[in-house]
Amino acid sequence: MIIVSGDAFIIRHRLPGRLRLYLPGLKAGFLVPGTLVAALQAIPGMQGVRANSLTGSLLLFYRPQDIEERELLHKVQDLTAPQVRFLPEPVQIAPIGTDLLRVFAGGGLLAFLALKRVIAGEPPLARSPRVVNSAALVTAIAGYPLLRRGFTKASHGRGLNAELLLGGTALTLLLLRESLPGLLILVLAEGMRLAERLASRQAQAALAVLAEGGEYTLRPASLPPVEASRVERYGENASKLAVALTGGTCLWHRDIRQALAMLVAGAPVATFLGETAVATTALRRAVANGVLVADGRHFMAMPALDTLVWCRGELLTTGIPVVREIYSLDPAYTRELLLQMAAAACSQAPHPLGPVLWRRLQEQGLPPARAGAAGILPGGAIQADVAGRHLLLGSASSLRRQKVTSRRGRAREQRYLQAGLLPIYVVIDGRTAGLIALEEPLKEGALAAVTSLRALGLRRQILVDDAGPEAAGLLARQLGLDGFQAGSTPEEKAAVIKGLKDQGLLVAAVGSKGTDEAALAAADFSLALGQPLAAADMFSLNPDPARVVEVFRLAQSARVIYRQEFLIVQAANIIGMGLGYMRSLSPATAMVWQNMLSLVLFLNAGRLRWPV
Repeated sequence: MIIVSGDAFIIRHRLPGRLRLYLPGLKAGFLVPGTLVAALQAIPGMQGVRANSLTGSLLLFYRPQDIEERELLHKVQDLTAPQVRFLPEPVQIAPIGTDLLRVFAGGGLLAFLALKRVIAGEPPLARSPRVVNSAALVTAIAGYPLLRRGFTKASHGRGLNAELLLGGTALTLLLLRESLPGLLILVLAEGMRLAERLASRQAQAALAVLAEGGEYTLRPASLPPVEASRVERYGENASKLAVALTGGTCLWHRDIRQALAMLVAGAPVATFLGETAVATTALRRAVANGVLVADGRHFMAMPALDTLVWCRGELLTTGIPVVREIYSLDPAYTRELLLQMAAAACSQAPHPLGPVLWRRLQEQGLPPARAGAAGILPGGAIQADVAGRHLLLGSASSLRRQKVTSRRGRAREQRYLQAGLLPIYVVIDGRTAGLIALEEPLKEGALAAVTSLRALGLRRQILVDDAGPEAAGLLARQLGLDGFQAGSTPEEKAAVIKGLKDQGLLVAAVGSKGTDEAALAAADFSLALGQPLAAADMFSLNPDPARVVEVFRLAQSARVIYRQEFLIVQAANIIGMGLGYMRSLSPATAMVWQNMLSLVLFLNAGRLRWPV
């Protein structure tokens, strides 16, 4: 078992009202950033919390007059110490008993028959024409969709289970012939199925730990693989062509063994085996790199997506705004006084601006003004009584909702917006007294992530945020997004995605909070970053937008590998039928040909690697 405790931390940097801690458990991914931040923000005296699971850094802003540093550190320890994680290692996850039994039984039987072949030589039935031809016929029926449907229909008419009958007959003939290549492929197929179950179980087990009592189930793939229609067409066309060619060859040459060898060598069944091999490998690579997913076929379908919706701006920004300028429009209010009054208003109302203004106040060594009653109005504006004055603080759009408009400062507002800054108005006693220009830096690599995703096929990217139109529009322009919708409720976010799907687009959504779940559920594919969400198809412990790029690059790599597998199968079918026609392959060697083809597909799928 891996036991990771969050009770140990290192103080990296300290200033009055500011602490930077290093938490190993946060970096290892076993402390959930969203849960930790929410708990710390609820502590009286806290002004802001920022957790970075990539570096294990926890940044705390607090009011020293309300909470002492020692008391705060004790509370951090109390919150993190109980979060002891018990995560099963991949090799120790309890497997599904029947799958494990099949692998061990198949492996043991393969070893026994190999030893027996060395000691006693080849068994008599291995070259029996009846046994070999019967095995070839069963292989041909199972390998062609056309023949398989006909056999299934005939079996149902007699009340028989076609799948059970075909599987049992094939296994019996395999054992009678003591076919080592056939048993090897059977063991590899069962091992691949077991590996897929184990990776899926590992993801669900890690999710159960991180969910902290919540019930989250990773969804199976809902979209078909990108190449599904192409593979299906090939299977149908190959079935008709192969049956026609082998039938004509049999009638012309009067040689059933020749026709049977052609039929077996040209079976397209390996295309479906290749899909399973690639999907399983992608699933294992993702889970091993901290992306929890239950169905590897998501990666086979993702290259078809063409639109990406970012469900909140916090996914792409640092979340720590910085005051760049304070501009006074009234000689009665200096820049320092505006800062003091604005910070005092935010201290009485839990608003994201609070930590930003208090940090600037502390940097300048200014005392806060005295504030009375305060509150947050619809739209996000702050209303407060400060030093006997009535103060409103907010963006232009939030003030318009309060019927407050002013031409004063409009030119300065436009100048800030053009410079990539967010203007916040300070209105005192109904008169615009000044503006505060904020900058919220982008996350490192956010712009590169948007550009890379566009190159990977997500040509249309949209921001749907609950922030105001100024903040959302500014972020969309900085990143070169194709559109944005501001002030969105969870229902409105979902409606945006449904509208895009109604246009015929295939939509992916990325979210990080519970209010994003409706949007994630409405999308064709969804990814949760940093926090488990019930509606997500995948969950990444790493909240960095670069992880989104890595997931889509893995999907593109899986597509390339699968296309290679498809071409290998097509080439092997054509060459195999040609060799069968020239009598270079017998029914027995044609089955070995298919077994070797399956082995090549297994090995080729293993080349899939996590993007670096």
